[in-house]
Amino acid sequence: MAIKIKGFMFKPIESDPHCLAWRVYGTKKVFNYPDGRLAPLPQTWELVTEFKLKQARGKVGFPDFELEPTDGDSWRFYNLVPLDASGKEMWHKDDELTLPADLPMEFEPPFDVGTWLLWNMENKGIIEPGQLEGHTGVHG
Repeated sequence: MAIKIKGFMFKPIESDPHCLAWRVYGTKKVFNYPDGRLAPLPQTWELVTEFKLKQARGKVGFPDFELEPTDGDSWRFYNLVPLDASGKEMWHKDDELTLPADLPMEFEPPFDVGTWLLWNMENKGIIEPGQLEGHTGVHG
């Protein structure tokens, strides 16, 4: 069953060029490390969906979208890939994301794209554990 991910609007920093289109890729093929960790196999990404960011009153934003959980029989990892102004994809190493089926229940609804990205950063050790405690999302 697909997970609904709420979008959000934000005011971009003028000096920071932002991408107005994104593609979501997924892979079903993984590598199993001896310690039990999983990683996506290179060159196995398939396009799942793509969207343009919404624009309104000086803000841009992600639309609402749906993805299958990564702990089922379908996709195992996702990668959100922005497109630059010329339409070129801007891939970044180690930007894969997971989306466990029960993840939205850990947070106050609606489950949004910002919460999903932050949870993955915490899960990878990019931000300190516990920083999402009490997080209610970026909606509202």
